[in-house]
Amino acid sequence: MSKANEETSLSLAPCYTLGDYDRWFKPCSKCGYDTAKASEKSEAKCWKCGSRIHRDYSHRALKKGV
Repeated sequence: MSKANEETSLSLAPCYTLGDYDRWFKPCSKCGYDTAKASEKSEAKCWKCGSRIHRDYSHRALKKGV
């Protein structure tokens, strides 16, 4: 891909901020449990085995209407 095409394709990508995402978590890497959407007060721990889980910033976590 040429430099000019690369720059235009990057500028067309949507730019989201932290506020555009609901609080979703990735599936647990230890047991595979998917906690999915959580409340703001939820800890970043798997609800099944208790290991640490990470925030999910994929399209499934985007708030509706963004």
